[in-house]
Amino acid sequence: MAIELYSNISIQQALAWLYGKDALGPCGYDGDLGEPGSDSYCRQLIRRFEAEYGLAVDGGVWGWDCQRKIAEVLTNGVQLTPHFNSAELGCGIAVSDNDDPAIHSTNCLHFPEMINHTALNCLEATRCDLGSGIQVTSGVRCPDYNASLSGSSSESLHTAGRAFDCNAMGACSLEELLEIGLRNGFTWGYVGNGYVHLQYTGSGY
Repeated sequence: MAIELYSNISIQQALAWLYGKDALGPCGYDGDLGEPGSDSYCRQLIRRFEAEYGLAVDGGVWGWDCQRKIAEVLTNGVQLTPHFNSAELGCGIAVSDNDDPAIHSTNCLHFPEMINHTALNCLEATRCDLGSGIQVTSGVRCPDYNASLSGSSSESLHTAGRAFDCNAMGACSLEELLEIGLRNGFTWGYVGNGYVHLQYTGSGY
């Protein structure tokens, strides 16, 4: 399976991870980037991204050059929250993942989908509530990598950037970590073999 260009919402999420949600303007995550070549907030941010990362600056159109570059930037590591870095959340690069290209979708690039802001904020809140580190063993996944994992659903929210498999590195039991996650915004989860699955199915971006 080949990964397509991000949706407008995912582009807005990517820009917000780099420049902050307020940079999207008063409409926030609305899926409207504005007309190409316009001075809309999102088109200006895309041009800013292109200029800062050595890409050809055009009318603020998000193409494969932009997608490859944002994936590279996130793979190298961006501090997304006080305790979580993008380098630990990508497809094939989380602790328990396999980065063999043969089992990943074409154009996976470690970030086939953008990490959902609300979901990661739930994980950050869980970590703060716990009071010690959380290790993410699997974050966002491309469809082919997800399909390679025994027991994974084709509708897994890992493929939407809304789920994390994690553990508390011995600070508490898996059952306790699940309970902490659910009281900090995650909408569903379960205890697996050595990990807790936490996911967010709400309407937040």
